Amino acid sequence: MREQTLWEQTKTMCKRSISIKGIISSLATILIIYSLAYQDAGNRSDFLTLTVILSTAVFIHCGMGIFNDLILGNWVAIFIGKISYSWYLLHFPLLKFCNFCSPNVYVNVGTSFVLAILCTYGIENNIRFNKSKCVVPALVIVMGLLVILFKNAS
Repeated sequence: MREQTLWEQTKTMCKRSISIKGIISSLATILIIYSLAYQDAGNRSDFLTLTVILSTAVFIHCGMGIFNDLILGNWVAIFIGKISYSWYLLHFPLLKFCNFCSPNVYVNVGTSFVLAILCTYGIENNIRFNKSKCVVPALVIVMGLLVILFKNAS
């Protein structure tokens, strides 16, 4: 019989018991939060980055524990997760633009949050779940026109 790798041992340990699985998953989440908070304090290192990556892998592998179910399984976290990509794409350009209009950070963040909701549910989901065969060619044409437009502008 061959020797198990560390990943296989962790997988076996996670399968043994739901409580062990939940504990490992919760510890991985706590380690991620701690590492990110420590990095935000100005301490950036490869070790902290590796800690976040490995903890995320363990969290994904073991699944949700009770602790993580309460935090990540509630409707607020799920809603923010659904709009997060649009929010990520909008926040920086909008914050730079809004600094001319309003120096208040809360107004700028609120504006980007509302626009992210509108983009996600008004544009993105309508395109993603559209069954028409014209969607992909239309997007390719729009992207091509944008490339030509910005190439000629520079």
